[in-house]
Amino acid sequence: PGTSVSLSWSVTNTTTLELNGTDVTGLTGTTVMPTVTTTYTLTATNANGSTSEDQRIRVVLPGEPIISEFMADNESGLLDEDGLPSDWIEIRNPTETTADLDGYYLTDNSGLLTKWRFPAVTLAPNAYLLVFASSKDRAVAGSELHANFSLGANGEYLALVKPDGTTIVTDFSPTYPNQLANVSYGFDAVALIEGFFLNPTPGSENAGGFTNFVADTSFSIDRGFYDTPIAVAITSATPGAEIRYTTNGAKPAANSGSIYTGPISISQTTVLRAAAFKANHVPTNVDTHTYIFPAEVIAHPNMRTSVTQHATYGPQMEDALKAVPTISLVFQGDVDRAEKEASVELINFEAGDTQLDAGMERFGNYVTNFSKRGIRLNFRNLYGPGKLTFPVFGGHDYATIPPADKVDSIDLRSGNHDMNQRGAYMSNRFTDDTMLDMGNIAPHGRFVHVYLNGLYWGQYHMRERWSAAMMSEYFGGVKADYESINANNSGNEFLAGTPSDGTGAQWAETQSLVSSATPFSSARSHLDMENVFNFMMLWVSGNSEREFRS
Repeated sequence: PGTSVSLSWSVTNTTTLELNGTDVTGLTGTTVMPTVTTTYTLTATNANGSTSEDQRIRVVLPGEPIISEFMADNESGLLDEDGLPSDWIEIRNPTETTADLDGYYLTDNSGLLTKWRFPAVTLAPNAYLLVFASSKDRAVAGSELHANFSLGANGEYLALVKPDGTTIVTDFSPTYPNQLANVSYGFDAVALIEGFFLNPTPGSENAGGFTNFVADTSFSIDRGFYDTPIAVAITSATPGAEIRYTTNGAKPAANSGSIYTGPISISQTTVLRAAAFKANHVPTNVDTHTYIFPAEVIAHPNMRTSVTQHATYGPQMEDALKAVPTISLVFQGDVDRAEKEASVELINFEAGDTQLDAGMERFGNYVTNFSKRGIRLNFRNLYGPGKLTFPVFGGHDYATIPPADKVDSIDLRSGNHDMNQRGAYMSNRFTDDTMLDMGNIAPHGRFVHVYLNGLYWGQYHMRERWSAAMMSEYFGGVKADYESINANNSGNEFLAGTPSDGTGAQWAETQSLVSSATPFSSARSHLDMENVFNFMMLWVSGNSEREFRS
């Protein structure tokens, strides 16, 4: 209390300037000495109206704790003792005197300040304490603490209240700002501001924060197919935000990419990427839109003229490019076996269009080393959503076993696995669809067109990836409950296979039972016999490749 704090500002094109009702026109700063936590509001006015910015200065007493950080949308961050990503609230003692929390309260309701009571716990000087906002209501000293409420990502009241049940120590009033997944919010002790933290630090000192988020960019014309030139306008609702864009596939950054000044003219297949930036704000993610001009795609030198200029097939090419959905992948470098980040646009699907970022890697093709490579898309929180929830298999009749609502990985099969003697593209999908029709779990799939960095790369077989994560979506439980095995053949014999998920212990036990004197009766507890028989009949009749997934 009473410590001097310097406030400074930079304002132009204003006729009057007020700080908490006091005229400060012509000044660029002042010094204040608050004795209690105070919000200072700077209001600038000119002929077009007024605008205001708030700055709250926190004042703490010796031995008085504060809410220093919290996360209201924990999707994949800190786990509680139950192994769940519960929201959390960090309490800090920023003073040199031990803080006694016994009888303090946390609340998310301004009308009920005594909602959840702390047990008899103390905080050493400059120490931290975590309370999970999980609604589990656990308040035992020495154990993990859980409040009896959760936090809303769309903003709500949050406060730390003294034992008298009325004195508010820290509050976010009337509500804290809208929150983003895995991003925390709290107090930046260095910059002396409240803000967002892209790198949450539960239980330790907060890193540098941002005061707010730049509003997402909006494109006036959506991704898709076009026959005539277009002009795309890009906007952000955040005043003063600078928009940067690229058309070469690179990600725009605060100091790279073209500065947007007006609508962008597009007359050929183009990948347009944009992001918005502002000082002391978290920038937007990079939005990516691919605009496809079919006539240009058909005329590209990579296309085979014996088809594109054929009297019968040529006129059908444009409709064929739109007959099945399109996936546009944008990334740096080549399709490598090492996973890298890629923008994934899903275009012309039954549910519409969408875009997300994912991990991309090359898979298969160890024997058939063609330039048209197999591509695997892994949906991870490292890049974007942890699972794909867009209904990519919508509109298909999978009455026996509908596709899962969430997908961890998608394989884009290039078709050269199947080879000409098995009917290019057809063998694998026929086997999958037939297994599903027979009531067996198998990957759902469909055909799609694929573009790599704006260049048409052909038709692919899009397919769920066999994995432990896929099994958990259909059979229940979690990924750790399952093993998945990749195996090949040597002549007419299947090899033992190697685990791609799990330890392989259950698979080894199954093989041991199959090798016994009574394989069928011994292994029945480990093998779905009907599934094995169905698989073998399809494998033999379809002359399928010897690889299998278990």
